[in-house]
Order: sequence, then C-alpha cells, then structure tokens
Amino acid sequence: METDVRNKYQTDLNKSVESNYVDSERECEVFYRRSIYISTNDIVRDRPYIELPKLASKNLPFQINDDTIELPNELKLIAEQIEEAKDILQYSFDWDEEGAIATDSETFGKATSFVKNYALYLYRTYSVVLTPPYIELLRDGSVSVHWENTKSQFLIIFKKGNNKLAYYYAEQKDKKIPFKSAIEIGKTEDKFLALWMKTYLT
Repeated sequence: METDVRNKYQTDLNKSVESNYVDSERECEVFYRRSIYISTNDIVRDRPYIELPKLASKNLPFQINDDTIELPNELKLIAEQIEEAKDILQYSFDWDEEGAIATDSETFGKATSFVKNYALYLYRTYSVVLTPPYIELLRDGSVSVHWENTKSQFLIIFKKGNNKLAYYYAEQKDKKIPFKSAIEIGKTEDKFLALWMKTYLT
C-alpha cells in the first residue's frame, strides 16, 4: 500500500514546487501554492494548497448624478472627495446670504467627471495616484476644482450653463511662472495637461 501511494505521487515529488505567486508590484494575480506532498515516517500525505487574498484591487462604486462610477481602491481618496463634494448640491439660492447662486447636477457632474477621468488616466497610463482636490461651489453657481501642494497649484472652473470650455490656471511655485489654458468638456484627456498633473499633482 505504501509503495502504491508513493508511486502515485512520485512524479510530483521529483518536480520542483511551482509557485505562481506574484510580488506586490504586480496586480490582478492570485497568490497561491499548489498542493505540497510531505513525506512522513511511513506515509505520504498531501497538504491543501494555500491561497492568499488576491492582490487585484477592488473597485469602489459611487454615484455621479444618475451614473454609477467605479474607481480602483488605490483611488479611494479621490472617490471619497467626490462623495463629500455632493453636499454642494444641497445649497439653495442665497446660500451665503449674499445672493449666491445654487449650482446644478450637470455642472457638478462636469467637474467631478474631470477629476475621475484624469485620475483614472494617470493611474492606468503611469501607475501614479492623483492627490484629491478641493471641489467647491462658487458664488455664480460654478464649481471649482483646486489642487495645491508645496510644488504647485492648479485651479479649473466649470461654469454653470451650456459652456463647452473649462478654463484652468496652473502654477509651478519654484518658477513663479503661471500659465492659463482651457479644455473642451467631454473630450478625451489632454495629454499635455495629464503629464503636467503627473509631475506636479501626484
């Protein structure tokens, strides 16, 4: 009986143990070890494989208007910032008691979609994580998205109404030379702007 059992697993015992495990820099893989056969005094027994949690990041769902959006777990802070910013949709006319205008879901959606799209683009293209911005309501009903750190600052404003462009202001603090430009709302990510954001906002 012992001989039969040993013969049954002889091929596996002669092979080197294969590990399909992946280091922490590679995602979307399962870390596991195949069954290892352990020889004891008089029997050969198998130990069940060990399966560790997947390294693949889970997606975090959240709502932008009526759309359900998903971001990788690595962009959790971006998702949380967008969720928190939804409070500005509750502001009604005269929210500052000085005649300030309320925004609407369309304007808010343009601003938060910009944040989501560029965060995803940088993550997928360069494997970097965009820092979360401040998303704020302005007195004229516009929504601003503002990043600021020790290296730079970036401000883009999404006007309320049927505006095809969103204007932005960017500054590298070491050079003290700001530049201004605009993006077309709803178009694919501007590669020059994305590269600048990768350098200064991650």
